[in-house]
Amino acid sequence: MLENGKKNYRLGIDMGSTSLGWCMIELDAENQPCGIINMGVRIFPDGRDAQSKEPLAVARRGYRSQRKNLDRYLYRMKRLIDYLTEIDLLSMDEQRRAEVFKLNPYQLRAKALDEKLEPAEFARAIIHLAKRRGFRSNRKVMSDKKTAYTEAIANLEAGLTNTNARTLGEYLWLRFQETPENKNHLRKPIKFRYEKSTESPDPIFPLREMVEHEFNLLWESQSRYNPSLTADHRDCIRSIIFHQ
Repeated sequence: MLENGKKNYRLGIDMGSTSLGWCMIELDAENQPCGIINMGVRIFPDGRDAQSKEPLAVARRGYRSQRKNLDRYLYRMKRLIDYLTEIDLLSMDEQRRAEVFKLNPYQLRAKALDEKLEPAEFARAIIHLAKRRGFRSNRKVMSDKKTAYTEAIANLEAGLTNTNARTLGEYLWLRFQETPENKNHLRKPIKFRYEKSTESPDPIFPLREMVEHEFNLLWESQSRYNPSLTADHRDCIRSIIFHQ
């Protein structure tokens, strides 16, 4: 024991990946161990899922990414609708706007290639096109490795070729008409998926360039009928939809 009444001791610590052990050893006047004052251990969770053994941070990162993507999507659609309203393609009247959104977007996207659409109908087609912008890789060079994404994209490319569809929207309209009706005489909307399931054994998923190609053709076609569809409006809408 020291002169001030305090014990002379040495602290030993053992650090593990998921634990921290410690022991306080009392020392005599010659600094030799002569007893144990206290000891203990603290166990920490290992930060992995008990079944899959995958780090919990992976799941948190996935949820965070989903939230960011949803926020960006909602912001992008709000900007698009506001701009379409600003240039008088979409009515500010809620009732008239609701009537437009009852129209079949697949049919409008196919019809817009060859026939004149009313401004609100064209706005409906653009909004529907913008909801699914297609896959765009952040990599400069795409890998040759087969993935669920690449298989779904290949399925869609084959469908476009087999049906001679000029655009993604025209192909979706052809598929929509082939979809069987339910008891209420309604057809299910076509969903883009990249994972196989009993509901979609041959999933389809678009590339960003497919959607951009359709947007350019639709704008070129409708600008012949509507002089207010200027190049400046086209560039602004294109930036809102496709900027990444």
